[in-house]
Amino acid sequence: MVRSSKSTSPSLSLLLTSHLPISYLDSMTQLNPQQIDHPTTVTSYSFPPSHSEFPPLLNDALLQSASNTNPLSLTRPPPIWIMRQAGRYLPEFQQVRKDHSFFTVCRTPELACEVTLQPIRRFEGLLDASIIFSDILVVPQAMGMEVQMLGGVGPHFPEPLKDPKDAKRRILERETNVFEELKYVYAAITKTRHGLEGKVPLIGFCAGPWTLFGYMVEGGGSKTWEKPKSWTYKDPENAKAVLQKIAEVSAEYLVGQVQAGAQVRYTLSLSLSLHSPLSSLITFVIV
Repeated sequence: MVRSSKSTSPSLSLLLTSHLPISYLDSMTQLNPQQIDHPTTVTSYSFPPSHSEFPPLLNDALLQSASNTNPLSLTRPPPIWIMRQAGRYLPEFQQVRKDHSFFTVCRTPELACEVTLQPIRRFEGLLDASIIFSDILVVPQAMGMEVQMLGGVGPHFPEPLKDPKDAKRRILERETNVFEELKYVYAAITKTRHGLEGKVPLIGFCAGPWTLFGYMVEGGGSKTWEKPKSWTYKDPENAKAVLQKIAEVSAEYLVGQVQAGAQVRYTLSLSLSLHSPLSSLITFVIV
């Protein structure tokens, strides 16, 4: 999140956008393909009783903009959002990833907090927001599916959903305790809110249900998403049921992010052009 300012040169703006503190695309390349996940288990965590325990926010430009405040009425230059790979170009980030796998960083609150704060420290006073270091695929993991990050490949599901019967057994009939499964993200958010010292707001995120359904069925990324589209055509009721379950888990997850301290949330979804023949499922594209 780069502040739009006359004092910031175009070249510096480009540099800053390359260091946003979220690193989903970093998962496309493991620094060490042999790394294994060894997260520090979060055994005890509870939501803060009140957000008043966090340091007061010193830069609320993003919150004002998110509230539809006229840019001319802002007390500072409006933030500019540019999606880009995150802090993976920072040497301090590289050092962390050298010793820890991607999901180890995601699942260890101390590490997730550290890499989230790195761009804020390096570009003191030049950024207007921070994004918690995590990944959209922690939701399928919470729902019982294994997700790996393979070097040169990216996200990989060793056992993707095979058919409606498989989805019924593994997803629809399984209860997901969102708090227990994802409290490591909540702990990272709370820790980061304190670590930011009110300098900038903290953004939380998740993916739209269709996006997650696509990964869970394809077993990884795809340009066409033929498998989930075919599934939806052949058994729309089952697809809707699975999407509904994903939506419910995601909604509870986002609510938990707010309770943990996230001040802004956003949802990533695949291009709507992929869904044009599937208008009946548009409810699940954006939540």
